[in-house]
Amino acid sequence: MLIADISTLPYQEVMDKSLLGELFHPKQFADQVSTRYSIAHARVAAGKTTLPHTLLRSSEVYYILQGTGLMHIGVEVESNINRTTRVHTSRRGPVHREHRGR
Repeated sequence: MLIADISTLPYQEVMDKSLLGELFHPKQFADQVSTRYSIAHARVAAGKTTLPHTLLRSSEVYYILQGTGLMHIGVEVESNINRTTRVHTSRRGPVHREHRGR
C-alpha cells in the first residue's frame, strides 16, 4: 500500500504552460509497482490557455474541479467544460485547454 500526504504537493510549469503536480507516477515507485499510468493535478489560471500538445503513446482523462472552459482535441471543441465534466482524450491531438471562468 502506498500512502502519501499531497497537501504539500510541488507544482511546476510544464511544456503546455499548465502548473502540474504529480500525484502518482510509476517512475516514482518503480521498485514497488508495475503500472503504466500516472495521475497528476494540472492547474490552468482563469483567462489562460495551455499550449497544444500531442499524445504519442497514451491517452488522458481530464476532470474539472472548478471553473469553466473549452477543451480542444484536434479540430473538435467542447465549449461547456465545467466541474461536472469528464473528458477522455486519445492519440488524436493536439490537445489544449482554455480556462474561461473562476
